[in-house]
Amino acid sequence: SLAFDQAAEFFAEALELGAHDDATRRGLRIELATALMHAGRGPEAAATFVTAAQGAEPAVRLDCQRQAAEQWIITGHLQQGMAALRASLDDIDEPTAASPRRALARVLWNRAWLRARGTRSVQRLESQVPVETLRRLDVLRAVAHGLAMIDNIRGADFNGRYLLLALRTGEVRRLVGALATEVVFLASQGGRAGRQARRLFGELAELAQACTDRPYARTWMLLADGAASFFEGRFAAAAAALAQAEEVFAEGPRGLTYEKNNTRVFRVHALRMLGAVQQHGALITELVRTGRQRGDRYLETTLRLLQVQSLLARGAVEEAGRNVDEVAWTPPEDGYHLQHWYELRARVELALYQGDAAAALARLDRDFTALRRSMLLRVKLVRADAAYLRGRLVLAAAHAGHAPAHGRAEVARIVAQLDGEQVGYATVFARLLRAGLGADAGVDPVRELRQAVAVAAEHDMAIQRAAAQTRLAELCGGAEGAALRADVARYVADHGIVEPERFFAIAAPGRAR
Repeated sequence: SLAFDQAAEFFAEALELGAHDDATRRGLRIELATALMHAGRGPEAAATFVTAAQGAEPAVRLDCQRQAAEQWIITGHLQQGMAALRASLDDIDEPTAASPRRALARVLWNRAWLRARGTRSVQRLESQVPVETLRRLDVLRAVAHGLAMIDNIRGADFNGRYLLLALRTGEVRRLVGALATEVVFLASQGGRAGRQARRLFGELAELAQACTDRPYARTWMLLADGAASFFEGRFAAAAAALAQAEEVFAEGPRGLTYEKNNTRVFRVHALRMLGAVQQHGALITELVRTGRQRGDRYLETTLRLLQVQSLLARGAVEEAGRNVDEVAWTPPEDGYHLQHWYELRARVELALYQGDAAAALARLDRDFTALRRSMLLRVKLVRADAAYLRGRLVLAAAHAGHAPAHGRAEVARIVAQLDGEQVGYATVFARLLRAGLGADAGVDPVRELRQAVAVAAEHDMAIQRAAAQTRLAELCGGAEGAALRADVARYVADHGIVEPERFFAIAAPGRAR
């Protein structure tokens, strides 16, 4: 981005020092805004686009407003971004769904229509498509991408509209982005939708061959593959694909703030599930600094909430608490976003580490209710992780003497729910929770923990594996217990975990009995 930073300085100086007529000044502002956008300085770019839009002819004004809206929203400045996006949608007479349930209905309708028509398309060059159609596509893309990692259902609604119009239009570059985004949305639901995602990914691979912007097409291929692998529970494959996407970015494609941000966030998610604590923490530290320097509230807020795991691994409890308390996002009453889920998970894991489960259970009751009422639980991995989170908190509170009978009954229901997901990571979660119920509940904790170790190893879930080994060593003793403790000690040393007992209590609360 250094070259674009230098270009931005050049255009800023030209504006400041030169005596220009209105048209020239507007052109320089658009060049400045574009350079800032390509440099990843979204909020500055947005403000400059807004200034350039003032007094411009309708086509230029609409394009500047759309680009300002996109830059604001993908960098987490939701109030300005949503207001500008609504104005852009009004300009193209595109309605917004009145509620998340209405948005869901549109998602289902769009997907039914996509299944009926298929992905047939007559490919065209951008120059062959009417300007008004390109403008409509770009507005729909801005809304879909802006909402995708914030408000999943509304983002999916607009991407469905974007994809169907892109298919009718046939402009290949936009079609690649629309189809790849649909792959990610479908993969997030698992089951039949997940299988459809992989079929679409095959069609995306063929389409990408026809895209003349090869770095752009390769970026989207790797991002879609990495995100789909993550939702499938293939975390090592996800991390590898997303790391490859980062290498493509290093080759210098222009702009792509949305693609870069979400590649990096998905990579952080994958490393978190892999238990690659040190790599996870180092990557987040670097990206938080980058987000803060560029005014990217989305990147900074999201990653500070995801950083809590690696901070607790090195015993930085106060810093972890500050991360949760200091981040600023819109209140849940304005829509329940992924960032609200990340905050809830961070607060629960902090409470588990500190042995504060009973108080947290009462304190966070409204947050769990808001999550249950949201549409986020349509995402299979979020649904399973949320059940596991609730189960861990209830189990730890029960072990501390808080409504033990009621708590164990709730955990048993959660275990049954997780078993019903029929995916490896949910099986690991279920076995750890069931082992925590103990022999008093008619459970054989040794059998459950052995299964947890085996399945966690199969799916590269190192934290859950080490937590299960720790609990199993307490029960087995002897040579087997010593071997388990030695294996855990290697993981602890490799990842710099300061207080292993407290850290593993996050994944497997309470001593197995």
